[in-house]
Amino acid sequence: MAAQRDRLIQQVRASTRWELMKEWLEKRTEHWDPMEEYRQHLFWSAGSHSSG
Repeated sequence: MAAQRDRLIQQVRASTRWELMKEWLEKRTEHWDPMEEYRQHLFWSAGSHSSG
């Protein structure tokens, strides 16, 4: 069950990265808030290290 959850999380992360990269390549970044994105990255990165 945990392996399935981890695989799903990896798929969601890959999909999100792809969407962000696509927006960046199409120069649709005016709605980005870099500080908020960084805070969220730190929050989710810390959460992924503490689970297990």
